[in-house]
Amino acid sequence: MKKFNFLHLFSPRQSSCKHGSALGLSKTLCKLLLVAIITLSFAACGDKDKGSGTPATPEPPVIPDLPPLDPSGKITLDNLAGEWKLTKWTVDSEFSNNIYLEILADNTFVLYEDITSHGFSKMTGTFAFDNDANTISGTYTNGTAWGSSYTVAMPDVMTMRWTAAGTEDTSVYTRTTIPSDIVQTSRAAQDDEGYPFL
Repeated sequence: MKKFNFLHLFSPRQSSCKHGSALGLSKTLCKLLLVAIITLSFAACGDKDKGSGTPATPEPPVIPDLPPLDPSGKITLDNLAGEWKLTKWTVDSEFSNNIYLEILADNTFVLYEDITSHGFSKMTGTFAFDNDANTISGTYTNGTAWGSSYTVAMPDVMTMRWTAAGTEDTSVYTRTTIPSDIVQTSRAAQDDEGYPFL
């Protein structure tokens, strides 16, 4: 009995439908196999394209332990409390100095700023917040009042805008975590040192 040599399947002389009879196959069956292979190839290409559409926009991360904002726009001290970084200042769009602000629920604040070339300085004090008018004002520990009172707006729990009274001077803060090295290495600002940002 003659053995079938599978190597003939890969031989140029045996791979075409013309030689299908050499494998014991009719030309019709060879053509059907060819059509089936082409059909499967197109189906495989179609499967790859199914996921090629525009991906859905991911949902923003849920931030735990943050009180929701009142739909009316009224802001509470709980909404303000936390750690913030200045990310935009309308007075100077090129302002790149680092300003961090911590607002505490006991009406105290800590301001970390790197405005001079001497590294971060730390300023503390107290503030008053009028949640009917959404205005905030404060005083540094040395008795110096802030340069202005501010109207506060919060488009979302991660962003707040402070606009100085009577001006369009707006500071935009983004909720963050103040880096521990800044907290640990900042030195208390002297009364005649630096530029208190608030």
